[in-house]
Amino acid sequence: MYNFASAAQRDAFRSALADGATHHIRAVIVPVDESPFTDFTIVDRPNIDSRCVENEEVFDIAGMYVGELDLRIKNSNMRTAALIGGEIELYFSVDVAESDPIEIPLGVWDIIDAKRDSEHFINILGYDHMQRLATPLDIPDVGVVYLSTIMAKISQYAQVTFEQTAPEILNMAIKDEISISGGHDPLFNVFGWCTHYEKTCWDEVRIIAYLIGGFAFANRKGNIEFRKFERPTNLTIPAEKRFYTKLSEQNYNVGGATYVRDNGKSYTHTYSAGTESLSIIQIPQNKYIFVADNNDENYQRIAEMYNLKLIFPEAKIYPGTFDFYGDPSLDLGDEVRLQGGIADNRSGSLSPIDFIICANYWQFRGPQTLTCGGAPLVGQRIKGYKKTNENDYIYIVANNEAKLLIYIGPYTRIITPETMDGAPVTAISNSCFMGTDVEAVNISSGIITIE
Repeated sequence: MYNFASAAQRDAFRSALADGATHHIRAVIVPVDESPFTDFTIVDRPNIDSRCVENEEVFDIAGMYVGELDLRIKNSNMRTAALIGGEIELYFSVDVAESDPIEIPLGVWDIIDAKRDSEHFINILGYDHMQRLATPLDIPDVGVVYLSTIMAKISQYAQVTFEQTAPEILNMAIKDEISISGGHDPLFNVFGWCTHYEKTCWDEVRIIAYLIGGFAFANRKGNIEFRKFERPTNLTIPAEKRFYTKLSEQNYNVGGATYVRDNGKSYTHTYSAGTESLSIIQIPQNKYIFVADNNDENYQRIAEMYNLKLIFPEAKIYPGTFDFYGDPSLDLGDEVRLQGGIADNRSGSLSPIDFIICANYWQFRGPQTLTCGGAPLVGQRIKGYKKTNENDYIYIVANNEAKLLIYIGPYTRIITPETMDGAPVTAISNSCFMGTDVEAVNISSGIITIE
């Protein structure tokens, strides 16, 4: 959520929006090698598309997405060639009773395209500064390189500014708080250094987003910011203020984490699913996390800390989309509450629905569309599925990898095991369930071959 000067200013801004007060919008264009100017008129309804997940239908962490701005302006003298490669800043304000209008910044975009469709009008397409992260990092391995150095190189190569410093990011990172609170040495550590660069600035930023269990986005100042999904609720939207609501009947809990090493071995920690759908976030091995003694117990602790500290298993996530009157102070990762008019698909009651903003489509003087993604594609556990083990299969173990050959268990809706006799399950026979009563199979994340 935008950081207002005071809670009173925030409440006045939101009350004015909910009451239908007059909206205003202005822009500042900074062409290439020219001074900023505002001698133009915004026409039609500019719109902004932003996300913190790459697929708005799927909830996940470490999401990265290039936000877009579509804008049409009126100006007869502006050279379109001077616009492309420049920047555009956008600001929104709303009239407030007995006060000056309250204005907030909406963002900064690089002008990717500008086309004149008549003598007086120009259509502008802008991408936010996330698009700059596609820049290659052609830097050889140096042995030891610190996070602060990597961030400085990204700033240099991609021409971006980070909102947080390296120490602030490391403070957000996962930690082995269980061992520390128990007076023991941590089973894993984050020291703020690694041994190599990635191929692109984009890849480097994604690894940092995984490290904190959140996501990266271009904020209102155009800076690259790291953030975790935020609770509690920022705004309550009653039924009469919503124009359209469509929620999935399959809500779920993100109640587990799987940490996957570079060698394919995985470690999972979950809460009991109870009567809810349980989904598991998959996290690849992170080059900033160092494991003491390199043993399985210590890798398992990483999954446990991701699950306990960076995800919210105690609350349901409701995938879906809704339109409402619009509030541009909302940010990606915020949570809003839908009050009234929605029956919980399990209880049937009209209880409030807490909704996490994964995608945000905002249009000036038009409805705002917010979307929350569904369960992750990997590791989803649905009510009624049974987790199987060594007793349910004929299997083989070779080179410390297990392959499932034939299912002999009693269940009809199953989750395949992640290990057999301590070896990771990496393969499954394509005839494993042939001739059985199995109706549905949820394949564990470590299985990479079906043959």
